[in-house]
Amino acid sequence: MYKPKGLYLLAIAVLVAMLVPVISLIVGITSFREIGAPTFSFLSFIRSSYALGLTENSLEFSIAHAALGVTLATFYAWVVARSDIPWKRFFELLPLLGLTQPLEVKVFAWIFLADPHVGMLNILLKTLLGSSAPLLDIYGMGGMIWVAMIGAVPLAYLIIMPAMKSMDPSLEEASRIAGRGTLSTFYSITVRVLWPAILVAFLLSTLSGLAIFDYPYFLGQPAGVHTLSTEVYYWAEGASPPSYGNAGVISILFVMITAITVSLYIWATRKTNKYITVTGRSERHVFYKLRRWKPLAIFACSLIVFFEFFLPFIALLLESFSNISITHSFQNINIDFPSAYIKAIHIPGFFPSLKATFEFGIATAALLTIISALLSFATLKVKTRAARLTEFVTSIPLAIPGIVFGVALTWMFLIVPGLSRFYGSLVPLVFALVVIRLPYTTRIISANLFQISNELEEASQVAGSKFRKTFTRITLPLIKGGLINSFVYALVDSMRELGAVVLLSSSTAMPFTSLLLNYYEVHNVTGNVLAAGSVILTGLIIIILVALAIVERLTGRRKYKEISGVQESTPLPKGNRN
Repeated sequence: MYKPKGLYLLAIAVLVAMLVPVISLIVGITSFREIGAPTFSFLSFIRSSYALGLTENSLEFSIAHAALGVTLATFYAWVVARSDIPWKRFFELLPLLGLTQPLEVKVFAWIFLADPHVGMLNILLKTLLGSSAPLLDIYGMGGMIWVAMIGAVPLAYLIIMPAMKSMDPSLEEASRIAGRGTLSTFYSITVRVLWPAILVAFLLSTLSGLAIFDYPYFLGQPAGVHTLSTEVYYWAEGASPPSYGNAGVISILFVMITAITVSLYIWATRKTNKYITVTGRSERHVFYKLRRWKPLAIFACSLIVFFEFFLPFIALLLESFSNISITHSFQNINIDFPSAYIKAIHIPGFFPSLKATFEFGIATAALLTIISALLSFATLKVKTRAARLTEFVTSIPLAIPGIVFGVALTWMFLIVPGLSRFYGSLVPLVFALVVIRLPYTTRIISANLFQISNELEEASQVAGSKFRKTFTRITLPLIKGGLINSFVYALVDSMRELGAVVLLSSSTAMPFTSLLLNYYEVHNVTGNVLAAGSVILTGLIIIILVALAIVERLTGRRKYKEISGVQESTPLPKGNRN
């Protein structure tokens, strides 16, 4: 097997690229006090009630939303994979719609729905029940957990659903034969067998919740609920003058907490082998017959998807298509399309920001896919002790929240000689997104690469091919699906990201999410224009996903026709006509 030194040089280079910003952060807050000296030391900060409050709020939000979101995802996956509900393929794909909406857009949608003063649901309640109707309030810890819980369903579902499908149904059959009911079998057998996948989904959702900036900023701060991510942003961007020193001190505590969560996540993923079921029989699809509970199961799954995607998107459309943000009443509502969209495209920097978003999105996706393919190959296909290095490198960014890495990059581009000229360009944005998204793209490609036998590369090596030829002519074509998925994920997630880029934005390099944030802070009363911009961003992401799916489908059909044509036109040798 190949032992290319270049792969380890790449891993070391990526490791250095991750550590230099963190080192710059530590050096900056201790040595460059003129840029923004901290007003409190790290030791005094971690002992204060201020730090305790931030930590408690961050953990309460991340753990609560993860537990509830994973519970909903587990139920949804069980109904789709293990029950006899109709339209299985339809219900299987529905949760993925939530991935098309940026977190920032979901927040705006729920503000339009449940703002205590102008929310559409509150307007509807007052219309139906009068002025004494109970009001919904999306602001505060409860609102944060609700929106994040619904938003966590797609990620947890993608982790739990494959495990649910591959589970041996004979275990549940044996439980039912022994006299256990459906619920008892679910808790005593299904949940226990799927516990590793459920635990991984919970820890990954918790880790994601710790790093989320959007929900705490838009929904928590108006109610006085502050988290580690919002405080980092406040000291680096909101304070006057900004104090990168205080932001750096809070960032260090932030990284310590996420590092503990990452350690638990890695431990959980390595324990999954204890729960593998070995069987020589082919998979048999045995479904629970829900009988009278079937309509209720269909309704529950539909309700989850309704709150996850359709209700927020309908709210955005209604807000952008009508004058409800002005009248605050359903009685005098009028369709006012497309005036809000015309105003949206006239926001200063609208088209440059869209252009910048596509540019750094494509650059990030291309770089991530190339780097991830090489590092995944080094981790799975190269049998040396150094392979552990690449696995370690691709796990480090999980412990670095996007907002913290943005602060670290700000220090790096300010104090490292020669880098200041790149500050304010797209380079910091691409740099941040490549590092933050690396753990996810490497795992997407690794899942595909893991299924390819080593004999293919070994045969190429025996034939005298060098590593570069083998990698480009054999490995890459075989993992084309993983490469495409990695590129699509990186492109879409780069367009959705706010936390990692909000501190690196500038007038010449303004992501569309940052443009919406700036507009919200200045014109938050102009809801229809903000909704129109949110619909435009969501629509662009949907168009990109649909276009890539069509291209992939057409390419697959063309390839199938070419193979079929070759098979049909190839005559058999004369001696083998029979």
